Order: sequence, then C-alpha cells, then structure tokens
Amino acid sequence: MAHIAEEIENIAAAIARVSRGYAQYIPQETAEYLIDYTGGRIFYVEFIKKDGTLRKMTARKEVHKYVTGAGMKYDPRAIGLIPVFDMDKRAWRMVNVKTCLRIHAGGQKFTVSNTTT
Repeated sequence: MAHIAEEIENIAAAIARVSRGYAQYIPQETAEYLIDYTGGRIFYVEFIKKDGTLRKMTARKEVHKYVTGAGMKYDPRAIGLIPVFDMDKRAWRMVNVKTCLRIHAGGQKFTVSNTTT
C-alpha cells in the first residue's frame, strides 16, 4: 500500500500547486487513475449525476462485502463509470469520471479539469 501512496504523491508533484484548497488541476484520465489506484483506501469524490444533481461521496474500492458473485451485465468502463463502494450508504455506486469535479485522495485535494485538449 505504500507504493500506492507514493504513486499519488508522484502525480501530485507533477502538477502545479497553488497555496490552498483544490489547487491541483488534473485531467479526467488522471482522476480515473487516482480512483483506480487508491488501493482500497477511502477517498472523497464530487461529480454530477446523470440527473444533473451533485453527488458528494466518501467511497473506496476493493470492498468484497455486498458482492453476490454474479458480476455485472455490462462493462461500466465502456461508458465512463467506475464502480465504488459508498461508505455512507453502505452500497455500491458508480462514479461518472466524465463529470467528476473534485477528488481527495492520498491526503491531496484535486480539481478535475473537464476540458479536453
């Protein structure tokens, strides 16, 4: 798990910093990478849901509880979704990477830049 924290720190070091708040701007691809490689650690994410409302979620990956073993009927990655476990609601939810706004992971705060270059 230490290597995961190092990866997040390496990403943070590569991004220009501003003194406070959500100062580090990251592209969507990096946000997806951060969520994927949290190593089961808890993180916070804000994104716009399909219905247009803001969802603020404390979540984690690599949770094995509440899994039936049946698998999903579709590939969520194909449509820009990442399955995560919502710690507050104790249920599986999907994070829409395309509408992700902010992420707290590895002790760092990131603002996701949704513009493509």
